[in-house]
This record gives sequence, C-alpha cells and structure tokens, in this order.
Amino acid sequence: MTLASGFLAAGARRVVASHWSVDDESTATLMAAFFKGVTAEENKGGRVRFAQALQRARRQVRGTPGWSAPFYWAPFVLIGPPD
Repeated sequence: MTLASGFLAAGARRVVASHWSVDDESTATLMAAFFKGVTAEENKGGRVRFAQALQRARRQVRGTPGWSAPFYWAPFVLIGPPD
C-alpha cells in the first residue's frame, strides 16, 4: 500500500505523488505552477485537465536553470482520472 492509495481509499479523486524524494524548492515551484493552472481552468468555468496542468508544471520546472535534470521534475505522477 502506498500513501497515494490511502488518500484514494479515504475518498480523494486524484493524487499527485512523487516516485522518489525530490528537492523542496523545485517541488514547491512545481506544485505552485500546478495549482495555478488548475485554478485558472476552474475560474474559466471549463473542465479542469489535471494531467495537462501537471505536464505544464513539469515543463516549467524543467525549464528553470539548474532544474533541467529529471530528478527535479520527472517523479511526479497523477493517480486517478486525468480530468
């Protein structure tokens, strides 16, 4: 059992999780970008595409100088329906 499974069993529809420990600063940047994208879609009244929001956030972190290595952005996955 994983931590993500626990959240899903408790009723969460989706979980963004990491496959390995990552840098705190890059993770904070990635999550801020992810939730900014989700919030922007919600505010437009459209369907939120969580997988695309995560993809955009991963690209943003990957494009940040010093964080291009997969260690900083690759371990994050969306578990649950993509949208």
